[in-house]
Amino acid sequence: MKLLANAHKKAEALDEVLSSRINTTKIETAKKLFYRLQSYLVEQCRNHAASNNIYSKIKFYAADSKGVALILLGPSIDKGPSEEHINLDSGSRLSFLVAVKEGPSGSELVTFRFHLQFSNGHSPAYLRFDLNSSGHTVPLGEPRCHFHPGLEDVRIPLPILHPVEILDRIFFVIEPTLGKRNP
Repeated sequence: MKLLANAHKKAEALDEVLSSRINTTKIETAKKLFYRLQSYLVEQCRNHAASNNIYSKIKFYAADSKGVALILLGPSIDKGPSEEHINLDSGSRLSFLVAVKEGPSGSELVTFRFHLQFSNGHSPAYLRFDLNSSGHTVPLGEPRCHFHPGLEDVRIPLPILHPVEILDRIFFVIEPTLGKRNP
């Protein structure tokens, strides 16, 4: 029982540190991030990925009344193949959502979800990088920033990563291990 209580305390402390970093880490504006992600994906698709029209797939939604802008590619929750996904050389499909809050002192990440669904028969079936918009009441089971290793109920804590850093891991680390191309 004492070990479990200590694990909860350590997870709460980790989430507090992460939340503090998120609140003090400023990124480019949502529009600049949109163009950066779009350019990155166009280049990756030109060099490596299966035929994709990134310009028609990635969407930008201007800031709402709370100052939050959205960048979407594909469905925010993967429920099967769609024309909106990016299809990769390995047969995997990628979708993501990024929310950015614009503020007078800079922009900050609010939430993201990068879902890489592998082709049929692959184990694990998917990998997902998530940043929740706020901490959970039980951060041991639901860290604010986490990685799903193909199991929906398993969440491994992650440091805060810039969306481009996540794409770097997908295109230069994960995708090459699937045997279709070299980094």
